[in-house]
Amino acid sequence: MIQRGIFGVASAGWFCSVLLLSAASLPGPSFAADSEPLKLRYALYAGGLRAIDFNVQLERDAEIYEIEFDAQSSGFLARLVTFSMVAQSAGQAEGPSIRPKEFRNITAWEDNPLRRVSLHYESDGRIAAAVEPPPEEDERDPVPDAETLGTLDPLSGLLALLESSQGGEDCRAEIPIFDGRRRYDLVSKAEGMRTLESSSYAPYAGPALRCQVALKQTAGFWKDKKRQDRTFDGVSVYVAALSPGGRKLPVRLEADNAAIAIRAHLIGASLGGKKLLGECEEDVIGLTEAC
Repeated sequence: MIQRGIFGVASAGWFCSVLLLSAASLPGPSFAADSEPLKLRYALYAGGLRAIDFNVQLERDAEIYEIEFDAQSSGFLARLVTFSMVAQSAGQAEGPSIRPKEFRNITAWEDNPLRRVSLHYESDGRIAAAVEPPPEEDERDPVPDAETLGTLDPLSGLLALLESSQGGEDCRAEIPIFDGRRRYDLVSKAEGMRTLESSSYAPYAGPALRCQVALKQTAGFWKDKKRQDRTFDGVSVYVAALSPGGRKLPVRLEADNAAIAIRAHLIGASLGGKKLLGECEEDVIGLTEAC
């Protein structure tokens, strides 16, 4: 039986941020300059079998931004268990400055009670967090308020990195994250170029920069040793431009822990409705289209 902890990496916080952190830290066109929806669709494989499909959509103008993330079990996992997740973030954007206002995440796993996170960012920098279940019922300690100051929710962190990518070194970035339950830093560095080959489950072929992304735990992680062993401390993300002069995007991810090997592949991408990669396909829960 697949255990929920194996797929903790797929949370709206950790997994989405890790997947896109490396691309965000690469020099490239400003996301603000795009002003059109960027939609990405991925397929995640666990132990070589397709397990989860997920989508990311980013939109912003000169003053505000909205980011959506949705995921659902697919392939062999869908035949064993029912899993789905929706996350949304919105806030103000002034040039490279990103100020989140609201973040929400709802995760459903089988008939278990829904797991919910709601973050509201006060004007004085404090974060009002509503979390179900609360930490004391979830085998973890609460994150002290002082440690959440200056942090971003995972999706806003993604956009902040996209905006600050100009002029930096390839793949080098660090961002403090509070996802409502856990406080951690994501730190990335480059590990050189690779040549990727396409396949029936990985449509991109060509050069890609391999970036190693490490998770630095601070607070709020599970106390149970077995659950800790299923946490992914780092992943390798391969980033590449899908068109000449285009922004580099994550096209492949590799992560391993004590329980399982995870691989994720970009299978669809579009900008402003223009397909960049893959076939057009409605997303898994009908919120957006992948291209």
